[in-house]
Amino acid sequence: MLGENIVAAVIDVDCYQNTEEEIKYGGPKYLGFEFWVRKKEKEFMTEYVRCMLHEYNVPIINIRNTKSKIVNETELHTLDQIREVIENNKDHMFEDYKYYSKKRCK
Repeated sequence: MLGENIVAAVIDVDCYQNTEEEIKYGGPKYLGFEFWVRKKEKEFMTEYVRCMLHEYNVPIINIRNTKSKIVNETELHTLDQIREVIENNKDHMFEDYKYYSKKRCK
């Protein structure tokens, strides 16, 4: 059975500044993460994301709740999924960043 439609919030996380060349060709200004969570839980989930980034030594430039949208609840990130996404992508993201840039964002 499919889940119901609910109001979700987006947690946008900027971790590394992208290179000017990548931005010039349509890349995002920052490399990071985007998580969809229940709107009523966005403060808790934002803090959880912050803790997971800290635990896995991923730098944070900015964390913001950018928008809300009606989505099916099956599209939401759970706590375990957030941890898994950060854990599985932290090194890959940093390696991409080191390849394109010599200085690390603070």
